[in-house]
Amino acid sequence: MASVKHTAIIDADPQSIWHVLRQFNSIAEWHSGVAHCTVEDGKSADTGGSIRKLMLADGGVVRQRLLSIDNDLMELSYGHEESELCITDFLADIKVRTEGDGSQSTVTWQAHFDMTNQDVTCHSVVSAFIIQGQQSLASKLMANITITA
Repeated sequence: MASVKHTAIIDADPQSIWHVLRQFNSIAEWHSGVAHCTVEDGKSADTGGSIRKLMLADGGVVRQRLLSIDNDLMELSYGHEESELCITDFLADIKVRTEGDGSQSTVTWQAHFDMTNQDVTCHSVVSAFIIQGQQSLASKLMANITITA
């Protein structure tokens, strides 16, 4: 099983970051790699079990299920239901934590998955999507970002 983990420090308070991240259906509003997002079956976008369909900026399609969300801990996890990527058994989680005096936050985004072929490109695609997401999140909040790992 392959894994990718990136941690970023964003110059924004945790509640502001969590407000954006917790809206499972709004990823297209802040992630530059996602062109469009819809939630299927009329479910609430912030309820475990809801499925979002992403139209990626490169034309790909991914369906993701929200597995869990915890507003108190500021954590969510999701998995792929369907993907055109060369990966299977994809599980990811995002955690927001207070950094320093509370005016900064640590955002940790990690994913675990199997690759259908051992092409390094698959791993790189997931890594790039996560980094792009963290950078896009900071840009949406007009905040500085430092990716630490």
